[in-house]
Amino acid sequence: MNKISQYLLSRNVQKADFNSYGSRRGHDEIMVRVTFANVRIKNALADKEGGYTKYLPTGEEMSIYDASRKYKTANTPLIILAGKEYGS
Repeated sequence: MNKISQYLLSRNVQKADFNSYGSRRGHDEIMVRVTFANVRIKNALADKEGGYTKYLPTGEEMSIYDASRKYKTANTPLIILAGKEYGS
C-alpha cells in the first residue's frame, strides 16, 4: 500500500473516496507523500525504480518520503538533484 493510501486510511477516508492526486493537491500532507511517488523515477542511489532511495547512514532502501522523515528527525539538510526532464 502506498504512503498516500496509508495516510488517507489513517484519517478514516474510505477507499471509495480517495479520488485523485489532483483533487488533493492543496493538501500539504498529501503532496509531501506524492511528490516523489512516480513509478518511473530512476534514483541512482536505489536499486529499484519508483519513489525509493537509500538512507545513507544505514544503507537501507526505503521510500523517499520515509528517508526524508528520518533525515528531518536527524536535522540533516537535503537537496534534490534532478535531470533536465524532471517534472515534465
